[in-house]
Amino acid sequence: MGAHLDGTPMAVGSVGIFSGNVFGYNDIGLALMPSVRHNQFSGNSFVENQEQVAIQGGGAMAANEWHVNGRGNYWSDYAGFDADGDGRGDIPYRAERLFETLLENNPELRLFVYSPSANAVDFAAKAFPIVRPQAKLIDDFPLMQPIVPTGTPILPAPPQSNAVWVLAFLLITSAVLMSWPWLKPIAQKAGGGGPNPFGVKSKSKR
Repeated sequence: MGAHLDGTPMAVGSVGIFSGNVFGYNDIGLALMPSVRHNQFSGNSFVENQEQVAIQGGGAMAANEWHVNGRGNYWSDYAGFDADGDGRGDIPYRAERLFETLLENNPELRLFVYSPSANAVDFAAKAFPIVRPQAKLIDDFPLMQPIVPTGTPILPAPPQSNAVWVLAFLLITSAVLMSWPWLKPIAQKAGGGGPNPFGVKSKSKR
């Protein structure tokens, strides 16, 4: 879990501001209790979390803003587009996965988070809007690129195994040899009547 918020902000009449954070590569990126209200989330990056934002303890997530002054957050699972090139998605980001909704009411289903059944449930919700859940949150101005704070360490790229290059070489070599013109007559069965590339004469016994 990237972060867990409960009772924020504590002072009555105040507003909590969360900006410039990266919630990445977690089972749950950001978990909120129903008491979390009057907060503003903008300029944050939610990167490859199994569940970007979760509501825990029952209830609904209300009275929080997911964009400020036309600036929202980055969501790695956003499937929209940026036609005008202003760096913001042209359609809102909606967190409305059916399997996530089922998890909130049945925590024991988390056992199936990484199974094909989770994707099957979400696919069914997209195919049949009648079972599509209500969106947990809506970001009207999702960012198209993540915002990485200065000084954040960059993970090195995993070294590539030599076996990958060997396999690629073998595949390319096989494709070239199979397409070579003079190999096609050799592949013919004996007595097929094809030309002999080596000029060797043969005759069959009777």
